[in-house]
Amino acid sequence: MELLYKPDFEQARAYWRAFWDHAVLDRPVAIITAPKDPAHPVKRPSILTRAGGDYQAALDRYEEWAAATYFAGEAMPIMNCWFGPDQFAAFLGAELTYAEEDETSWTTPYVTDWRAAELKLDESPGSVWSELLRFVRLAAEQGEGKYLVATLDMHTNLDGLRGLRGTQELILDVMQRPDDVEHALNQARALYAPVYDAVFDAGRMAQRGCASWLPAYCEQRFAVVECDVACLFGPRHGRRFIIPAIAEEAAHLAHSIYHFDGPQALQHMDDVLAVSEFDAIQWVPGDGQPKTFEWMDLLHKIQAAGKGLWLYDWTIDDIHRHYHGLRPEGVVFHIDVASPQEADDLLAWLKRNT
Repeated sequence: MELLYKPDFEQARAYWRAFWDHAVLDRPVAIITAPKDPAHPVKRPSILTRAGGDYQAALDRYEEWAAATYFAGEAMPIMNCWFGPDQFAAFLGAELTYAEEDETSWTTPYVTDWRAAELKLDESPGSVWSELLRFVRLAAEQGEGKYLVATLDMHTNLDGLRGLRGTQELILDVMQRPDDVEHALNQARALYAPVYDAVFDAGRMAQRGCASWLPAYCEQRFAVVECDVACLFGPRHGRRFIIPAIAEEAAHLAHSIYHFDGPQALQHMDDVLAVSEFDAIQWVPGDGQPKTFEWMDLLHKIQAAGKGLWLYDWTIDDIHRHYHGLRPEGVVFHIDVASPQEADDLLAWLKRNT
């Protein structure tokens, strides 16, 4: 397969194959982007698009950036069709509100009684769900031979219920009416596969492979799995409401990466690592926390469990200083650098030091 914005696609695909096989070729996977012309960089466009908005303009902005970007190593040009972190709740009828600068969006919760709620996709013309599919189909058509289309940033499971009910209300429901929450959660869980499959088909991923908002590439069914509200619940509730749901999502896929967000969620780490379907973990310490290389004991624990590591916050100097503390198998470095030369130099250094 050829991609206009990734002329070395086949070489990069070989490294991704090794990653999913828990092997290493001559260095770890490195996703490195740089402006082709450092003196005149093109700003990366916002990934957020309004449902029912100007999809063509969003695609044109992405292509302007992709054409000006050097995708080094295993970096891929990936268009992310995204209406915001609560888009799954919006697929079920929640109203979306957008920030003025279009950097994020949120839903207005509408569920007052889980037992009375019937969670199903709103497939009517003009609904958020139908608009998302229209956007993905257009991106797949426009991107033929140029770029890939991402699977969704889903935020299903308890994240989706939070978007329908509200954070405080969901916490109280889990504590006071757990059976009602489980009833609703089972409805939401049943929608993961049809939503994923519909986007998979709309994005022509059977022919091109899968990408995601974490810019990974996989020739088989792949997605990032997450439950950001896990930080609000302890292990007992996690084992009832969170772990079965995320394991079920991973089981629908050939490969998956778990997005692990915040120190408060670390109480679930052992249970997450026990999910055999997860190939790798992206550990995100959160704002105000030390960078991931300062959690080396945790990184070693993840590797000892047979999981890969997605490292997104290391500079070139951090890689030089801390790379040897990790096994190269399953490691992904995700980094932006200032120039194509810096990107090539980093790839050469990783080869020399692996």
